[in-house]
Parts: sequence; C-alpha cells; structure tokens
Amino acid sequence: SRSSRRRAFTSNQMLGRLLIPNTVCFAIVVFLAIGILHGDTRYLDWIVLVVIWLMISSTINAWDLMLQVADMKREMERQG
Repeated sequence: SRSSRRRAFTSNQMLGRLLIPNTVCFAIVVFLAIGILHGDTRYLDWIVLVVIWLMISSTINAWDLMLQVADMKREMERQG
C-alpha cells in the first residue's frame, strides 16, 4: 500500500535541504544576470559561491538519495 512505503525525503528535508537554499542560490543568479544586463559586474564574484554551494548541495542530496534507496532495497529483501 502507499502508506507503507517510505519516502526518500521528508517535508522538512525538502524545505531545509532542497527548496530554500537552492531557491536562494537561483535568486542570486537571477539578480546577477539582471545586473550584468545593466552593465553592473561588481557582484559577479558571488557566482563562484553560488556554484560551489549548488555543487555541495547536489552532492549531499545525491548521497542521501542513494542511502535511502539502499535502505529501501534492504527492507524489501527482508520482507520477501
């Protein structure tokens, strides 16, 4: 049944690890793009921090997902 399945990410993990930090990063990218279109490049060095954060975040999320999938597989093998 659907209720007996475990979720890969809980809603707190979705908000805390995925949505809020990544939304902030992409908002900064949009801010930088608008600035560049207007000829303002003084905040362009922020793009380095955004890219590093997104790489770290994606690595952590992929690792968590792999661990969750491994746990789910192990549980399914135990159940039969």
